[in-house]
Amino acid sequence: MIKLVLTDLDDTLIPFGSRGVSDYARAAIHTLLDAGVRFGPVSGRPPHAMGWMFGDDPVCYATGAFANGMVIYADGRHVRTVEIAPDLVRRVYEEVDALEGVFFFRTDIGDDAGSIYITSRPESIEKHRKQAPTMRYSTELGGGPFVKVGLHFVENDPDYVSEVRDLLSARIPELLFFRPSNTVPAIDITPVGWGKGAAALALGNELGIAPDEIAVFGDSENDLDMLSTVPHSVAVANAAAEVCEAASCVIGDCRDEAVADALLEIAEASLAGRLPAFLH
Repeated sequence: MIKLVLTDLDDTLIPFGSRGVSDYARAAIHTLLDAGVRFGPVSGRPPHAMGWMFGDDPVCYATGAFANGMVIYADGRHVRTVEIAPDLVRRVYEEVDALEGVFFFRTDIGDDAGSIYITSRPESIEKHRKQAPTMRYSTELGGGPFVKVGLHFVENDPDYVSEVRDLLSARIPELLFFRPSNTVPAIDITPVGWGKGAAALALGNELGIAPDEIAVFGDSENDLDMLSTVPHSVAVANAAAEVCEAASCVIGDCRDEAVADALLEIAEASLAGRLPAFLH
């Protein structure tokens, strides 16, 4: 029986371009919670983004793992924050600052003003000002803590994104570099040994829930370790091919509210003391 549901947000629970979770999905989350099953987002986004994404409905994100699992909450309590070593962050910044068409950014947890782009070449930022008029930048990396850091690409060129990811993975093997979305040209970063999968297990441990009582949903490269960590892993039909292969089952498309439908099935099955049919 499932006791905890963890889901990615962008392109999994929320279709690309949508302004947050739909009313239908939020109602499904409440139905799940009313059935005694805990729910939480496991997202690359920082905690302060959850309010607008869930229509200021804090019950929906009282439990969750944010910034790719780097910040964990359980039933509204802060459980853990994982930091990236400053020397490793500086190495990433120095590698990326020499590249064209890609910018290093940091997002300070608790700062709802958004990400800050760091560059020694401000003119390169200004060149793309029309594409991102609210972009903030600095010529100083600053000090830690470093929790949410990553790269943003000017053009959505999957080959170039993969090339940069592979370059950095080879040069800085202490860190993991991965795409958080199939639709947004970006790379997120976590320490080796930590990510959404480790966060899912940590949440289960904190709540007294075994791995085989957890169901996870995802669509992108940053969901792979989570999908391979627990036995009940689910990909949406619009997920990357490697994600569909890694999951134990594949459901419908995110745009058709497939995850919300799955939450309702889990709630019904939980009340009956069984697994939902799609997880068999």
